[in-house]
Amino acid sequence: MRTGQVRVDGGRVKANTRLEAGQSVRVPPLPDAPPPPGAAKPLSKADRAFLKSITLYEDDDLLILNKPSGLAVQGGTKTAQHIDRLLEGMGDSPQTRPRLVHRLDRDTSGVLVIAKKRSVAAKLGKAFQTRSVRKIYWALVHGVPKPPQGKIDAALVKATTPDGERVRKARPGEQDKAQSAVTHYSVIDRAARQVALMSLKPVTGRQHQLRAHMAILGHPILGDTKYPSEIELPEASSGACICMRGGSASRIRAARASLMSRRRSRPIWRRRLLPSGSRPREATWTRMTMFVASRAARRGA
Repeated sequence: MRTGQVRVDGGRVKANTRLEAGQSVRVPPLPDAPPPPGAAKPLSKADRAFLKSITLYEDDDLLILNKPSGLAVQGGTKTAQHIDRLLEGMGDSPQTRPRLVHRLDRDTSGVLVIAKKRSVAAKLGKAFQTRSVRKIYWALVHGVPKPPQGKIDAALVKATTPDGERVRKARPGEQDKAQSAVTHYSVIDRAARQVALMSLKPVTGRQHQLRAHMAILGHPILGDTKYPSEIELPEASSGACICMRGGSASRIRAARASLMSRRRSRPIWRRRLLPSGSRPREATWTRMTMFVASRAARRGA
């Protein structure tokens, strides 16, 4: 009314104007209503192509993705592009859209399991909570752990730092807020004594568990800026050189998942993410190429 867009019988009116029978009221066009909360945006052609490029397996119940490093699973502050946003566009409503049943850190690449039905999501969520799903991660770490196989049983607590949220090993007296955390590890390969390729099997699923546990063990994951190593690797050492692909991302990968079918008594899907030229570049960082000299250095170690 203040701008004169509402008129009665063609004239401007005030808020206290009383209407009489037979008068004509003009109301300006209303702006388009914003979409209701939870309304999904249809996937663009580029989004659909991207999802197809990272799909490892799909059936009526499951969608299993090869999540690249650097892509968040869920949204947050200043995070517009994430897996959950893509899933929103795959359903006609919140009831029909695929659902996350577990998460991976932004810097972790590899197997991400998605449920395509609400009933399947409930069962898979319970399977992850009860640790019925077997998960194996690969990671490149500083140095070579001794012994080459073992178990890390170190409870973790959350700690806020100027650089964001972290987890650390619980101290005496912090039992009330500490979360139990257990990880089994084994050395798969090594480049001299500089870097080891590790197989990590988490028994529990705490935030940043594998990254924190390897740092506690004294062998942090390469490229991890939240739990960094104090040791700097040389460009080349005694003729030994390590070549890794994948940019500056953290070298940790969800390499394998095994889960049981609700229709069969054997695993419905079990697959290792082996490096391949047909995979996206982010999926090939585990190709740890060592020069012949590094092999010789290892034999002489």
